[in-house]
Amino acid sequence: FGVRDLIETLESQGCGMDSLRISGGQGRDPVWNQMKADITGKVIEIPHIIDAEIAGGAAACFKALGRWGSLDEAAQRIVRIDKTYYPDRTAFERYSEEYRDYSHRCSQIIGSEALISSAGLRNETAPSENGEP
Repeated sequence: FGVRDLIETLESQGCGMDSLRISGGQGRDPVWNQMKADITGKVIEIPHIIDAEIAGGAAACFKALGRWGSLDEAAQRIVRIDKTYYPDRTAFERYSEEYRDYSHRCSQIIGSEALISSAGLRNETAPSENGEP
């Protein structure tokens, strides 16, 4: 649910998105990718070059060599999507109920931490900011 929370935060600030590109090891798991699509309600795209740093490095090199005029152009020519996962509406609705519960519980935890902090309470076994118990 952390990814959905981040998406909603970005979208609330005007950074809308229709899809997400997943890279690295997590992009190799089809079950997890479908779950991400269902939880977020977004299309999940898996690039042919799954390790983004390799594609990014190649794009930067081609730009530096003058093969393509911009980094954006180089990336568009290098990145190809191999697999796309579409959200299942029924699963999205089910996950949305669970997400609301998750968000509510996170708010409670954050509120509790703020209350403890404002009351000057702290765990006596934990070290203070200066490292002393």
